[in-house]
Amino acid sequence: MRKAGLFARLIAFIIDGFTLSILSSIISFIVILIADIDLSLSNDFFSVVSNTASGVLVITIALLEFLYFGFLWSLYGTTFGMSLFNIKVVRKDGSYPGFLRAGLRGTFGYWISGLILGIGYIWAAFDSERQAWHDKIFDTFVIQG
Repeated sequence: MRKAGLFARLIAFIIDGFTLSILSSIISFIVILIADIDLSLSNDFFSVVSNTASGVLVITIALLEFLYFGFLWSLYGTTFGMSLFNIKVVRKDGSYPGFLRAGLRGTFGYWISGLILGIGYIWAAFDSERQAWHDKIFDTFVIQG
């Protein structure tokens, strides 16, 4: 297995993050509209809007990330951003991770890797297998092809 380059991984990560941001903003806006929250009773209108929107957005992002990564990595081994660079997430035997493993890798695993100044992501640059912390935790590799 030829391991994917770090630059390709970074740009794919940014593209996927941008894609998820747009999707989660749209979904959050729709959820707030559907919930028909009556904000007119509040003295501090902007505070309520901000807190409500922030809460909905955080939940939406977490759920959307789990579904996005879980679905795409388990079925195709790649995401929209990764497909632009022909890179995939695989297990040691070359199979794609299962839905739960993939979803947790893209949410919990990414969170762990970014927790301390992004050291978990940077780790891949110095690891002999080019694994970031989320790869090590979920027994995955990012490969070219």
